[in-house]
Amino acid sequence: MASSSMSAMLATKALTDRVAVISASTKGIGFAIAKRLGADGASVVVSSRKPQNVQVN
Repeated sequence: MASSSMSAMLATKALTDRVAVISASTKGIGFAIAKRLGADGASVVVSSRKPQNVQVN
């Protein structure tokens, strides 16, 4: 149910000119959220305690 709620929210808001800053975003739910927001047009800033876990694209 949460997935459909998030989809509905994202469908109603354009994310093209938005920046999302997501902590703990190299694994698990943080990674999934970062990936989804990026796919929906947001610029995404990720973070990790270990620099080798962060990939720049």
